[in-house]
Amino acid sequence: MSPQSIPKATALKRMLAFVYDLFLIIPLMMLMTLIWLPFNHGVAIEPGHALYPLMITTCTIFTPIVFYTYFWHKGGQTLGMRSWRLRVVTTHGETLSPKISATRAVLFVLAIAIAFFGINYAIGVQWTTAAMIPMASALLALYGLGMAFFNNRTTFYDLWTQTRVVQLPKTKK
Repeated sequence: MSPQSIPKATALKRMLAFVYDLFLIIPLMMLMTLIWLPFNHGVAIEPGHALYPLMITTCTIFTPIVFYTYFWHKGGQTLGMRSWRLRVVTTHGETLSPKISATRAVLFVLAIAIAFFGINYAIGVQWTTAAMIPMASALLALYGLGMAFFNNRTTFYDLWTQTRVVQLPKTKK
């Protein structure tokens, strides 16, 4: 079977796999906060502390990037993707290199972060004109994520890294 003949994954399955992955990523983020305890003499770092921005960035941005980079390079699947029989491959059907995995992970997490913060900011300023630029950025990020709904089922990070998410066939038991 040629790489191009393997069907691309649907947007719904991609989103469901992402939700499954969140059940693993969120506890990992919580564990990452433990690394920061020795830097504050074993006390939790609260908002206003000098290390707080660095800790939050490490936990919310670095952790998912490392998670996705590792799993996409290791076998092309996260645990959520494995549940839905999805796999990330290059356009030639090969496993992703560490560089491609990391690039794809950074773009994926960046798109989610822009969408989240843009929408959060727009809600915070009660949808005034000051919210137009962040909201437009959020919508563009969501559009990039949402490209999976179109016929080609390709997101901007798939295009950028020349990868695709494919639907694996059911295995016979």
